[in-house]
Amino acid sequence: MAAFKAALGAGYRVLEIDAAMAGPACPDAYTEVFVGHYFSMLAAGGNVNDQPCQFTAQQLGQFSMRLRDGSANTLPSNALANIKDVVNWAKANQVLLMIDPKVPSLSPSSQEDDQYSRIIGRVLQVAREVDALENVAIKTTYNYNSSTAYFGPVDFESIFAGRFLWSPIVNKAACMKSKDQGPCTDSDKASEISTVTGAAAAWRQATNDSKQIITYEIQLYNSAHWASNPFTVQGVTYQGLIDFAARQTSNCPAKSWLCKRSAIWSIDPAGDKGTLGREYNWKFLGNTVGKGAWEDDQRGNPFVTLGYAASSNGTGYGSPLYAAVITDRPDMYSQFQISGPQPFSAVKAEEK
Repeated sequence: MAAFKAALGAGYRVLEIDAAMAGPACPDAYTEVFVGHYFSMLAAGGNVNDQPCQFTAQQLGQFSMRLRDGSANTLPSNALANIKDVVNWAKANQVLLMIDPKVPSLSPSSQEDDQYSRIIGRVLQVAREVDALENVAIKTTYNYNSSTAYFGPVDFESIFAGRFLWSPIVNKAACMKSKDQGPCTDSDKASEISTVTGAAAAWRQATNDSKQIITYEIQLYNSAHWASNPFTVQGVTYQGLIDFAARQTSNCPAKSWLCKRSAIWSIDPAGDKGTLGREYNWKFLGNTVGKGAWEDDQRGNPFVTLGYAASSNGTGYGSPLYAAVITDRPDMYSQFQISGPQPFSAVKAEEK
């Protein structure tokens, strides 16, 4: 809770958090959700072979997040939090929680799908119980039907539809040169554009012209990737994926203040030098050694990402004015400036 309170104290009222299933048993009795992204309890001072789903949310409250240097932090305010406690706090402090479900790799993959939709379902049930659905936005990599599968279409539409927000993640894969493959072909690029824009269009339709969408989360991998450059879909040319996302409502561009924002996750808080993983391992993007690693993945420095030609013209619908940066270093992004009549400012804070 200390991180959430610090972010609020710094002036940020939209907080991105991870959520995963607690126990009391794996995988048959997932009944609770905790705030975190641990699949081994080692990172929270537990046994390496123990999983969060072996504990109830109350039992998980006996574990604490470690500091970034890996040392123990046993202050009560750093204990692993139950989602209900965080939602109650968000309601009391007029905070919007952007909740990102996290599941471990499971076999068969249908178990992953079930756990993912179960997290979404339990979060919404908890928020409804405390009358705090308006304080919740759900991030999801799944389509609308899969994301609401926990309830079934009839129950979901009658109870939850329109009472909270979504943030669909529309392009998780990238057509780029990797260390074990050559550059992607024009056919690969066309297929990816079709998949990504089709996914966004489907979400627009499912949410009544994007009325229930707070952001479309996107990835801008490098300056050459199609998402950072003009592309054409059904005869309409967009300045980039930020521009396409902005126009996923009939209000845009006529009512520019209603255009949709693109959420961009600041993956590496330390810039190009890397990031600290959830279990305190150091990793890099763009130069990670290993099969399939992308040679030209530059997402590690969103300062550069937001400077791409198609996203930095200052006042157009492809500009950073339509971006929402998810970061645990908003103090750095508040210094970012673009040419044009309005300064760019970080609008979201991620605290874990």
